[in-house]
Amino acid sequence: PEPDDQTLALAVAEALVKKGVPFRDAHAAIGRLVADLGAVPLSEAGPRQLESAHPLLEVSDIPTFEEAAQSGNSVMDQIAGLRRAIRQAGLV
Repeated sequence: PEPDDQTLALAVAEALVKKGVPFRDAHAAIGRLVADLGAVPLSEAGPRQLESAHPLLEVSDIPTFEEAAQSGNSVMDQIAGLRRAIRQAGLV
């Protein structure tokens, strides 16, 4: 299944976090960007729109839908692994 703009937005926020931006600031910047884009998909944001949202944001920070979907699956795999580890440690 094709990820929605929310999945893509999270991936773009994570790209900013990897550049050292605190998540709350990255989240706010991407939220502004999505609001400014309106009905235009995040994947179609141009360089000026990205820079306006956050100076460190670049076109290369927007993953393809396939990359964003893989990232989402990775997060779910990590959550499942953490749940297993918690159960094995007897913490629940």
